[in-house]
Amino acid sequence: MRRRSVGPWVLLAPLRLALSLLLALSLLGCGEDPPSDRGIGPADPVEEPAEPRGLPTAEPEAPPEAPPAPEPDPADLLHAIDTTVTVSSAFHGALEQVPRLYDGDLGTAWNGESEDLAGAWIEVTLPADARVDHLELTSGFTRATGGRDLFHGNHRVRRVRVTRDGAEVGTFPLDLESQTLQRIEASGPGGRWRVELVELVPGSHPTWREACVSELRVVGVAPGMAPGERTPTAAISADAPAIDEAVGLPDGAVDLLRAVPTIARTSSVIDFDASRLGAAFDGDLTTGMRARPGDVVGVAIEVELPEDASVARIELSPGAAPEGEPAEHVIRRVRVIHEDVPLGTYELRADEGPLASIPVIGSGGLWRVEVVDAERAARPDGLLVRELRVLGIAEGAEEGSQTPQLELIVSDEGEVDAAARSPVDEAEGIGDDGEPAEVGLALATDPAQGAIFGEAGGLRVTELSLGSAVEDRQIQDARATYSRAADSRIYCLVRLDNPERAPAGIYMAWERVDRDPDDPGRLMNVPASPRYVTFGMTGTRRRAGRYRCAIRTEDEALLGSIAFDLTE
Repeated sequence: MRRRSVGPWVLLAPLRLALSLLLALSLLGCGEDPPSDRGIGPADPVEEPAEPRGLPTAEPEAPPEAPPAPEPDPADLLHAIDTTVTVSSAFHGALEQVPRLYDGDLGTAWNGESEDLAGAWIEVTLPADARVDHLELTSGFTRATGGRDLFHGNHRVRRVRVTRDGAEVGTFPLDLESQTLQRIEASGPGGRWRVELVELVPGSHPTWREACVSELRVVGVAPGMAPGERTPTAAISADAPAIDEAVGLPDGAVDLLRAVPTIARTSSVIDFDASRLGAAFDGDLTTGMRARPGDVVGVAIEVELPEDASVARIELSPGAAPEGEPAEHVIRRVRVIHEDVPLGTYELRADEGPLASIPVIGSGGLWRVEVVDAERAARPDGLLVRELRVLGIAEGAEEGSQTPQLELIVSDEGEVDAAARSPVDEAEGIGDDGEPAEVGLALATDPAQGAIFGEAGGLRVTELSLGSAVEDRQIQDARATYSRAADSRIYCLVRLDNPERAPAGIYMAWERVDRDPDDPGRLMNVPASPRYVTFGMTGTRRRAGRYRCAIRTEDEALLGSIAFDLTE
């Protein structure tokens, strides 16, 4: 029987089957589902991948920190934060001496009590969070005016010791010839900073026995500081030496009012006649100056002494009448003021004799004795001042060779600005009756104008001038510009005619030219004389600016004015 032959495709069938199985297995290994026997349908939904678990969540980034505020520039802490300035003593116990250490004026000075020299100290109390960079100090009283050199005349400081809370910071020398602020390299945190005067050099004036410092600055930084916005609290140590009331007279002491050129003034005298004041300085206890009727308490006498004089004592008659004469008003207490600084109130003891002693010491310049208490007599007359003596020494003094120049008190202007008055319109006006009003004087506003003066109220000004001094009733060093640093006073001299010879009064005011008025100024009494000359003065511790001296009648009619500039 014949066999049929097998074709090649029969031999390849097993190989094709094996390949199909391998393909199916590879599809399963890739995660694919096997083919559904239900045929082709819609695809199953695809799930979103899950967030990984257990991983930290990132925090949002913080904004960058602001840069720290810049540290303020160092400034004088005495005028930038709350501080206290205490001194070991003050001249005659006057608290007003302390602020002169930090008033910014090198023409003033703190003066300690007499004989409180080496060992005298100044202490500044600062907040704990303050930081001191350095100190600045003058070595003495840095002022020279007229013929008086207060710097070389007073004691000067050669060396100081600086401590903080009792621990020594260092000892520092000062230049005895420098009249400017000197830097002391002492630094550290706040607390009690003390500057002790450990070595001083005596001045040329033998009776000036006080430590003097014109200015102190504590330079540093502190939280919340406001430069120029603070003023220290002033204090005097409770351990300050008591005032010696038994100071003896120095060798060669004389009554300065009769030994050197002086000016004497009074606030009240009968008939407004200043010449009557001379009877209080004639050395004769049987004569005296009589105040105006009713004037007792408040009567004042001023004396202006040469700058180089030294006062050791004042003697004043209480005023009791001699036995057998009608009773007089008797002075019980007086107040003494030297250069605008109250030295104290003193009781006059009748048992001391005809002259009561007032224990004061000091330099030349302006002295004022004012009655603050008196026993009144049953009489209408004013106070009788029989005698006033100012005992001391001065160069060229010769007892009995001089008599005071006599005036009435005209002004006690000092640091407080006198009120200004508005200018008078130069244009012709209309009076209340409809007629043209009298044209008034214009107020001086420019120093280049010079003085402007005229006539009012029966008085006629013939001279109005400014200067740094007055001698023999004449202005000295006449000028229109003054300096706070170099000048201590400005004088205004007024000379006038009084043809009716009637007693009158005039006002003198020191005014800023850019301010409105509210005060006529200070009253000056004009006696019943055909001609009269007087003068007033003001200090230079007011702010720099343009000012004028204005003269008005008691009815405030303008008699004249003159302008000047005050610079730093």
